Amino acid sequence: MTMYEERDSYLKLTTSAKKRTVAAPWFLTGMGDPYQMDIPENAKACYDPRQKILHIREPERGSSTTITPSVRVRIDHAEDFHDIEFIDLEDPTKLLAGIYINEGVLSFEDKQLFAFSNTLMFQSLCRFLASPVFNPWVKLPHIQNDRAFYQCNLEAGELWLNPEIEGATVVDRVHSEITYLTFEISTPLPAWNKDTRQDDMLPPGRYDAEVIKADHDTGDVITVRADGWIKDGTELCTFHIPFAPLYERMQDGTAPAGAFSYRIPFDPREHTDLALRAAAPQAKTGLFRKLLGN
Repeated sequence: MTMYEERDSYLKLTTSAKKRTVAAPWFLTGMGDPYQMDIPENAKACYDPRQKILHIREPERGSSTTITPSVRVRIDHAEDFHDIEFIDLEDPTKLLAGIYINEGVLSFEDKQLFAFSNTLMFQSLCRFLASPVFNPWVKLPHIQNDRAFYQCNLEAGELWLNPEIEGATVVDRVHSEITYLTFEISTPLPAWNKDTRQDDMLPPGRYDAEVIKADHDTGDVITVRADGWIKDGTELCTFHIPFAPLYERMQDGTAPAGAFSYRIPFDPREHTDLALRAAAPQAKTGLFRKLLGN
């Protein structure tokens, strides 16, 4: 039986031969109810309502989950999947941006909602991996740099781009400010039909469109995606629409634009600082100092 080597931490862990469940009032479902977290048999767990830390680990798998009000950190060497998801400080039912390492490939999750610095996100990842509470394992996640867009060295805290991939020049890519928009056209517009894999014309109509491609260096929108009916309204297809000609129509008034949705700026440092402070050992005070003779 393989056991993953654990790092020392101050957490008071309990172990049971039976499967258990635990719920933390600071980690909620979308409906606002506490998640019922499974603690497998022979797994270790710590529930600290004072510091608001829930921690579950399985030494046989090299897996752990640590949750505070600002972040959820999962490390799983058996599945070769590790992730960090930040939690909305105002609404604990909502998860914000995230960081993933899946089969050695590092990626950043913006959910088409958030704008952030990849460098700051990566620095938060390294800080969590350096914490024996959030990463209780001696072994770090393995990185498969040869096929990854973002390449990194977790021990050195270095992040860079894969030089073999064209079209990207900066680690801190600029996200388009716009995520969704509505527009209406009265005449067909050139587009690419995803279903037929051919150039096509977007029929007249009103559309809800999602930004799917933007310039990494400037954030300028390149392509939007929208669904439209063709063949006398009998077939629904997905169209990729070049934004430049669409924007020209918006400017001259022939394609009136409706509502726009914009990205939300996100800085992971506040969430990371709060989580690491919550996970820090608490200083002994008052009666405890006297009892220990300090």
